[in-house]
Amino acid sequence: PTMFKYISENPSEYRYYESNLFPASEGDETITAAKQWLKSLPVHDMETVECGSDTLNDSHITEIEKAIFKLKDQKIKPSKPIKIEVKSSLLYKSSAHQRGLIPDEDSDYYVFDRVVNVTSNITVPFGLRGTITGIMGDVKTLYEVVFDEEF
Repeated sequence: PTMFKYISENPSEYRYYESNLFPASEGDETITAAKQWLKSLPVHDMETVECGSDTLNDSHITEIEKAIFKLKDQKIKPSKPIKIEVKSSLLYKSSAHQRGLIPDEDSDYYVFDRVVNVTSNITVPFGLRGTITGIMGDVKTLYEVVFDEEF
């Protein structure tokens, strides 16, 4: 109790010294007891995540994967092709003509959002779709994505 009381009263300290946390004779025993208590908590074996992260549980990710497999198994009727004339300037231009242009830097992404890879020459194949399952860090620039297909 003395250890946790001191830490809660001094949360902004950079280092905590044994002499401040325990009476002189109880240091080793109290540290050992605190370690055993912390290891006995149900959260001890949980995966650590960066502060400010927003991630889904494994059960949610499993459900997303099941939904993806279910949709892939459904047979989609091919639609009748339609022929139209389109000016070439209105068609998609490859990334070679974009000169590294970011698709939409002002967009906000959230857990469960559907995304598509629009960058070529990286590990993830161009055009592959997926679901955001985690957003890491304070800047929110690192995303965990479950993709619809293995690659």
